[in-house]
Amino acid sequence: MAAGLYDNITSIHGRRLGLDTVGNLTVLTGGFREAINAVTSASTQPTLVSGGKNLINVTSAATTASNLFIIPNPIPGVTMKMAQMVTGTTSTQGSTAIAFVRGSTAFLIHSSEGTTNVAILAAFNCSVTLEGVSSAIWLMTSRTATSAGVSVLSAT
Repeated sequence: MAAGLYDNITSIHGRRLGLDTVGNLTVLTGGFREAINAVTSASTQPTLVSGGKNLINVTSAATTASNLFIIPNPIPGVTMKMAQMVTGTTSTQGSTAIAFVRGSTAFLIHSSEGTTNVAILAAFNCSVTLEGVSSAIWLMTSRTATSAGVSVLSAT
């Protein structure tokens, strides 16, 4: 048999399962499935999930409190993605924004705007990715935005 991909894989050894012998990297993953949390704007402010993707279906204009969503406390090493999906007849570009706010004062959001951020405002059709770097810090690692953009609000 010719040398190939399977030559550098560690056999089954408990915690080393699926790691290569060279750099202890995961091998043979054709991809992985992330949890998807579908949330609809409502009169109550839903808490998003820390791991996976939060897909937010906004059904009303941004003039109501129903477009306010709670960011949970960060978990180190966990990625949280938030994306807005707009459906409904009252949702149009420029009139439907959403706000992500802290559920507690135990953490801050770090971004290019600063390190004491407490909320994120996202315009129509935007997405945000946060990485938990400690139990007290979410780091904004990416954002996609329309012309209205994504704003980060500071506590100070």
